[in-house]
Amino acid sequence: MICMTKVLFIRSSAKPARVVKEAISLRNAGYEVEILFWDRSGNEARIEDHHDISTKYFELKAPYGKLRLFPYLLAWWVYEFIYLLKSDADIFHACCFDTVMPAIIVKLLKGKKLVYDIFDFYAEALPQGIPGWLSRIIAGFERYCIRFADAVIIVDESRRVQIKGSKIKKLEIVMNCPEMVSEYKIGPKDTEFNIFYGGMISKTRGLSQIISAIDGETDMVLMVAGLGEDEDYYTPVFKDTENVHFQGWIDYETYIQQTLGADVIFGFYDPRIPNNRLASPNKLFEAMMCATPIIVNKETTMAALVEEENCGVVVPYFDVDALKAALKRLKNDPSLGIRLGQNGRLAFENKYNWQIMENRLINLYNELNG
Repeated sequence: MICMTKVLFIRSSAKPARVVKEAISLRNAGYEVEILFWDRSGNEARIEDHHDISTKYFELKAPYGKLRLFPYLLAWWVYEFIYLLKSDADIFHACCFDTVMPAIIVKLLKGKKLVYDIFDFYAEALPQGIPGWLSRIIAGFERYCIRFADAVIIVDESRRVQIKGSKIKKLEIVMNCPEMVSEYKIGPKDTEFNIFYGGMISKTRGLSQIISAIDGETDMVLMVAGLGEDEDYYTPVFKDTENVHFQGWIDYETYIQQTLGADVIFGFYDPRIPNNRLASPNKLFEAMMCATPIIVNKETTMAALVEEENCGVVVPYFDVDALKAALKRLKNDPSLGIRLGQNGRLAFENKYNWQIMENRLINLYNELNG
């Protein structure tokens, strides 16, 4: 049955991975799909050439994770409100708190439906320096906004605690899993032990620890790819460390090839930050898909999953010696890395691939549209 219901995705950055997967799944299920992005850097990669999806970009350069973001956020909300007011979409799919308020207003004005997709709980991802009382007000308001959504999506079961007490009409868990891909081939690996980190360049992602752990280890190489708020801080550090190679932003295909070619993936998240403790990021499931072991830190949802599936190594976040020992153990015992990687691939095939999550998403939308 062809469904002509139109869905408008709204995302306050131009980092498209999860949004594009969801949009393609709904398009393939018969929905008409459009995406509104905020391009904060002015040079974010465009998706039009790779996917037949209508996209619109609000181009205003703005910082990530900084207190001075607020004036830019107001400009984004005004633009989003006007855009949604003119839109002929039937369902607004608002990604995170910094898109949902204009969507709620237009929903009430025009009688639209609203799906609230919570990637991260906003109040627990605020930059340092925000007073505790203000964080609590934002958290309360964020939970209050949930009552206006026709459906809420969270990325992991552990996130339920963040929205406890909210009035929720429908709730679905759609994890950050990649598509089932089997045609990628693992090329010949370097003689050096290859560690790959792809993601946010941030002081909260353990980059200082991994650099310290491999500094002076001539048979280990750290490949780093990504963008982020602390890029200016880390760029000279990368340059000064002989066995660290910083690539900046890379496209998804290159990212997957590097994940396949690595001996281990690095995935630290500072557990002092609530959103980090509950994170279940793409890199975890992409490592599992590629049968590559991953090193994560304790006190996180990631650690619990890695231990459950025996697909990697778990060490304390601040313990550089433990991290170095884990890396040397994997380097000196290649069969261990192979076993851990195979365990991850099996779990990916059975539990953590996008086809499973796609069915959840489509079923949710069909219920809303029924």
